[in-house]
Amino acid sequence: MSNPNIINLTEYYPGLAYVSPTGNNTGVVLLSNSSTSNSAIKVNSIIATNKSVDNVEIIVSINTSAAGTGTNYNLAYKIVVPFGASLQIVEKGSGIYLTEDKSIVVSTAIGNSMDFIASFETFK
Repeated sequence: MSNPNIINLTEYYPGLAYVSPTGNNTGVVLLSNSSTSNSAIKVNSIIATNKSVDNVEIIVSINTSAAGTGTNYNLAYKIVVPFGASLQIVEKGSGIYLTEDKSIVVSTAIGNSMDFIASFETFK
C-alpha cells in the first residue's frame, strides 16, 4: 500500500459519485479507495440535497478503511438540512484527499430523503 506521488502523475481521472441512502440512520459508502488502488482521490465537493418535505439530519464521515469499515471520523455530524435545501459539506477550496484504504460514508435520519453528490479527481 503506497500513495502515489501526485507531483509526477501518470494518470488522472475526473469523477462523480452519488448515493441516496434508503434506510434510516444506516451508513452508505459515497466514495471508497481500496488498499491496493495505488491512487489518491482528491474530493473537490460533497453536496447534500434534501428532497423531502421534512428537515433531515445527516452525518458524513471519513472511515479508516475502504468500503465503509474501520473507525469513522465525522466531517458533518447531525447537521439538519432544511426541506428543499442543499448543504455543501466540502468545497473545492477546502478539498480533502482520500488516501488508500479510506472511505467516505453518509447517512440520514430519514431514508429516501437526501441525495449526496461528490465531485472528485483520481490521481495515479
